[in-house]
Amino acid sequence: MYARFIDEFTVIPAPEEYWGIRNFNKNPEIMKQYGFLPMESAPQKKHMRPHYELADGIIRKTYVEYAGDALIDYRKKMIERLQTVFKQYEQKYLNSSDITMASTLAVMRKPKGTAVTVWLSNFWQRYFLEKTKIETAECAADFSAVEFRADMLGEPPHTMRELSEESAELYAEIIKESNGV
Repeated sequence: MYARFIDEFTVIPAPEEYWGIRNFNKNPEIMKQYGFLPMESAPQKKHMRPHYELADGIIRKTYVEYAGDALIDYRKKMIERLQTVFKQYEQKYLNSSDITMASTLAVMRKPKGTAVTVWLSNFWQRYFLEKTKIETAECAADFSAVEFRADMLGEPPHTMRELSEESAELYAEIIKESNGV
C-alpha cells in the first residue's frame, strides 16, 4: 500500500485512480513524485490508535495508547457504544410502558412486577459498573476489560403479557375493595 504522510496520526492512502487511470501501477518512483510512499503496517491492536512514522522513505504504521484529548474522546465513544448496547437489549424485551407497569406493580408489592423491576435494577447496575471501567481506563488493557455484553443477566423474568395479567388482577382487587366487596 502507498500513502502520503501528513503527521504522526494521519496518512492519506493513495486513491485507486492512481493505480488505473494514471497508470502508475505502483511504480515506486512515480508514486514518490506525487508524495506517496510505501507503507508497512503492524497488526491492529484493540483499543489503541494508529501511529505513523516516516523513516528511510517508508511509512511505518504502529499502534499507541490514547492520551490527552484523544483519551477523553475515546472514552466518550466507548460510553456511547456501551449505552447503545444496553438500551437496545432492554428495548428488545421492554418498552417504557412495560417499565412503568412493572414499577407500579412493584410499588403495589406484586411479585412479577417486583421481579422485573429487580432485574432492571441489576441490569442497569451492570451498565454503570462497565461505564465506570471506561471512565477510569488508562490503557488498552483497561479498555479490553470492559464487557459490551448486555445479555449477561439473561432475559427479564416475566414478559409484558405476564405483567399485563398481574396488572389486571391488581385492578380487579382495587375495584372489589372500592365496591366494598
